[in-house]
Amino acid sequence: MINESARPARETGPKRVEENAGAAALTLTEADLAAIDEILPHGGFGARYAEGHVPTWI
Repeated sequence: MINESARPARETGPKRVEENAGAAALTLTEADLAAIDEILPHGGFGARYAEGHVPTWI
């Protein structure tokens, strides 16, 4: 049995749409990209994808 009260509330609605759309205007600098590469040197994927099934866009 799943305890529904233990699940965090999901926020949805126009506010989240605005936030997500605003992310499209985000510009990453070379320093930002270098920091991301340092943290995730092999990209932002891992065990989520089984070997041989990594999306072609990665």
